Amino acid sequence: MEERICVHCGCVIEGEGYWVGSDVLCDDCASELTAICCDCDERFYVADDCGDSWRFLCRSCYEGNYTRCERCCEAIRCDEAFRVSEGCYEGDDLCESCYTQRLRLCIATTTTTAMQSIMRTLLSLLSGWDLQRTTSVTCGILDTP
Repeated sequence: MEERICVHCGCVIEGEGYWVGSDVLCDDCASELTAICCDCDERFYVADDCGDSWRFLCRSCYEGNYTRCERCCEAIRCDEAFRVSEGCYEGDDLCESCYTQRLRLCIATTTTTAMQSIMRTLLSLLSGWDLQRTTSVTCGILDTP
């Protein structure tokens, strides 16, 4: 069997060693410097990791199948990303969790803005009324004598 030398530390490798492209690494260097891609099961250098906090992804798999959530930066499969097409955060790719949170925020913001507009309109209408002469205000309808 041909003697192999680890490209990182220079030690003689017993057995097969671990291959990353054309590089061969010893057990210690492979466990310290490499990871296995969760999509293709190929070994790659951790420095080239495109994954997130809970999965390793090689660049090829990431570029072909993944995008990043614009809010939390987690890697998400392109076919599982939510693209916001209108309103708040238009154009963002989001994971399901962030999409749900932003949707709630957009609804709350839109509702608050609409309510503020309604209140301003009501106040401007009321400013023209002689409130001393107003007999009742019921369900948003003003009745005057």
